[in-house]
Amino acid sequence: ALAAAAVAVFLNRGATEEDDGGFEATAETPGFEDDEGDGDEAVPGVRPARFAWDYERGEESSGHTVGIDEERVYMADDQGSLVALDIAGGNEVWNVDLGEDASDCQPIRVGDKLLIGLGYPSATYALDPATGQQLWKAPDVWLDPPVVAGDLVVGHAGSTVTALDLATGAVRWEVDDTYWSLTTPAAV
Repeated sequence: ALAAAAVAVFLNRGATEEDDGGFEATAETPGFEDDEGDGDEAVPGVRPARFAWDYERGEESSGHTVGIDEERVYMADDQGSLVALDIAGGNEVWNVDLGEDASDCQPIRVGDKLLIGLGYPSATYALDPATGQQLWKAPDVWLDPPVVAGDLVVGHAGSTVTALDLATGAVRWEVDDTYWSLTTPAAV
């Protein structure tokens, strides 16, 4: 299967500006259809959207999870790759191999770190968001998605809640619970 990521931005292509400063979609607007599906009527006040760029991962990759910050789009896939794309143009900035399936793992940007937790084998990584360089790895700790509370990275896997030091990845504390769960903790 082909995995692709795309960013949609609002542009005025195919739209006409009205006197009141709004925009009206027309039959020439890509993807426009009226209630009858024939594209004959305009929708007042609607600015049409179109894709600014797209990125194709390749046929060997299927499944991906996307995280976005102000500079980059981060995409993890079932081949263990984590790719950073320039948000403005979709150009690949870096690509790292985490070695396992990362398709259901949510990358999270926190300050100068990009955090991602893998389920098998269990590990949570902190990477440099600009270069993809590994800053730390917490083996045998799966925090997906990781939640940051102060200087801690907290997550829940199975029946254990674990807190890692955000700066070093060292385990600061763990609590075993009698109930097994895949719920995501929330910072409150």
